[in-house]
Amino acid sequence: VAITCPAAAQSDSREPPSSASVVESDQAAESNDLALRRTPLVEMIERVSPSVVNISTLVRRAGGSTIVEGSGWILHESGYVITNYHVLEDRGPTRVTLSERAPCQYRLLAYLPYEDLALIQINAVGPLKPVRLGRSHDLMLGEDVLVVGNPGGLNHSVTPGIISGLGRGGGPS
Repeated sequence: VAITCPAAAQSDSREPPSSASVVESDQAAESNDLALRRTPLVEMIERVSPSVVNISTLVRRAGGSTIVEGSGWILHESGYVITNYHVLEDRGPTRVTLSERAPCQYRLLAYLPYEDLALIQINAVGPLKPVRLGRSHDLMLGEDVLVVGNPGGLNHSVTPGIISGLGRGGGPS
């Protein structure tokens, strides 16, 4: 850490810098360091994270029950969330949790089991931040992608990757 003390540089005094100027200098260096590390990828993650929800469902089986967790993404301020159908399929009580908020209830609006998609609406208190959807009609193999989700309850996991295949939609045969 470089410590500068303008007052000491102007005088002939050989006194060490005050602890206040060292702290201020350290804080300025940390702030500058954080600014340099704030890449477009970091900024994108910060923008998208408030739109990611955690979905926890109780699955009852013979001999006990277990909690299955998945992700969803807020599509609209009025609480529309898209998730995977397998997260909700044949499940017991389910709760949806937003970052830094209490769990909320939801209702299933639509689903496409063969595409593994479901649309739910949550009734959260306070404003919601929807994710901005991109376009998919002209994706190219090898394009960069970013996945933010809650696989297995690992909140806000981030994985960069690439488009590895196109036209692989399921659907009825």
